[in-house]
Amino acid sequence: MIGCHSKKNYVPHASDLLFFEMLTLAKEYGKNYINLGLGVNEGIRRFKEKWGGVPFLRYEFCEYRIRYSATMRFLRALELKQ
Repeated sequence: MIGCHSKKNYVPHASDLLFFEMLTLAKEYGKNYINLGLGVNEGIRRFKEKWGGVPFLRYEFCEYRIRYSATMRFLRALELKQ
C-alpha cells in the first residue's frame, strides 16, 4: 500500500521508491495503464499527480445505516448469548 511507513525506522521517500518499482514491474509486464485508485484526500491526490496520475472518474462517498428496532436488538442479544 502506497503511503505506508514505519514510525520507528522512518525512511524518507520510501513510497516513491516502492511506486517506482511498481511502475518498473508494470512496464516489464507490458501494462499500458495503472489504476491508481481514488484520490480521496489532498495528500493522496498530490502523490498521484506527482507521478502523472490524472483523475478520470467522479466519485461520491455514501454511507447507509440501518436502525435496529427494539425487537431486532433483543434477537441480536439472544444470538450473542448462544
